Amino acid sequence: MWRLLAACAAVAVAVPPCPKIHTWHNVTAYRGTWKAQLSSISETARFFWPNCTEMDGPTPVFEVVGGKAVESGSASFGFEIGPDDDFDVAYSLTMVRTSQEPLNPTESLRLLPRAAERMEGRQLFKSMACSYVIAAAGPAQPDVRAEPFNGATCLWERNEGIGENYQVDFSPPEDLHV
Repeated sequence: MWRLLAACAAVAVAVPPCPKIHTWHNVTAYRGTWKAQLSSISETARFFWPNCTEMDGPTPVFEVVGGKAVESGSASFGFEIGPDDDFDVAYSLTMVRTSQEPLNPTESLRLLPRAAERMEGRQLFKSMACSYVIAAAGPAQPDVRAEPFNGATCLWERNEGIGENYQVDFSPPEDLHV
């Protein structure tokens, strides 16, 4: 775990030299494989890879694999504000867990349906998910709201002078003994 955190911290220090990028962000998972998707909510947001190329489409998608350090910017992005943007700009980062296997491969998959039966209420996501709404009240004043779904743990932290970093995790059901 400490190696992962150290690797994430090392990546956070290296800020790509891309002009016009307002903030940089690392996205990591402690466990599981997750599909990450970015989307503008208010005003136009543009997202960039660390090699300074713009991410494809209005809702770019990338994969985050738990326990792996952020390699070559595969789970890092830059956010560019437009010339007419003000602090009414907001965007979202949604991460949905795509791996359903137990963390310990020797454990039986037959326990997963029992664990799912214990969850009550209407589910907005079928899988575990984290949805972050990201805005700012002013310069260097991030306003991030993290919403967990189906047992996910959604974390974020300021990376002073650079941006915010986002992490996802989950506590496996007790039945899985992992």
